[in-house]
Amino acid sequence: MRSREREFSELDAASGGDGDLGTAIVAALDAMVSAVGADFKESLERITETLEERVSGSTASLYGSWLEGMAGAVGEGVQELAEEGLAAVFEGGLKEVEAATGARVGDKTLMDALIPATVANLVRAADRGFQLGMPVMGVTAVGRDRVRDARYFALASRVAAENGAAIVKTYYTEGFEKVANSCPVPIVVAGGKKLPELEALELAYRAVDSSAYGVDMGRNVFQSDAPAAMLQAISAVVHDLAKPHEAFELYRSLK
Repeated sequence: MRSREREFSELDAASGGDGDLGTAIVAALDAMVSAVGADFKESLERITETLEERVSGSTASLYGSWLEGMAGAVGEGVQELAEEGLAAVFEGGLKEVEAATGARVGDKTLMDALIPATVANLVRAADRGFQLGMPVMGVTAVGRDRVRDARYFALASRVAAENGAAIVKTYYTEGFEKVANSCPVPIVVAGGKKLPELEALELAYRAVDSSAYGVDMGRNVFQSDAPAAMLQAISAVVHDLAKPHEAFELYRSLK
């Protein structure tokens, strides 16, 4: 961005602006980097405060509202966010901008850039991945105020697939067969929060039994008392169609 500061300012001037967009963007990024704190909430709050104090113009206020809303959606002391938590944070930011401005998608405002940008990023990543022969995973999530039902996840998964994702990661829900059957590419189920080992294996079994190709589990493996044993137990469910209690006994024998 620093190397293109002049270009952005010239574009701003050519479109009737003040000709200071590039300068404002670089100042904002410098301020944001210097304000990073120990955790997500502190970082976002410090970035918001620094941005609004040091950067002039309406854009700084709008992004300040966005960041303030994001900070409000993060719990105290959070240092790691899974996909679902990240979705809730972005949704909190968008709601704050909506509340502050009344703008909606289609009004030709900043909202038209913030919301569709996610899909555009997926398209670019999928295109680059195709050039490199590398499959790209599209991840669907849901904000805390949205309904976690099969209809939502089916639509979101199809959007990801139709915009280039070679595989889709989503969340298990009642009626998951509808989600899996409506997705034209392989679909896997996210592990989500850390569960007791048997419950995690039951989730994996429900997923593959409902036509998922597999599961994408992180914390339920790495935070297990025996990660290697848990990985083999999950593999037994996904690849050998072992029942949850059979896989759990395998886990205990390997632990």
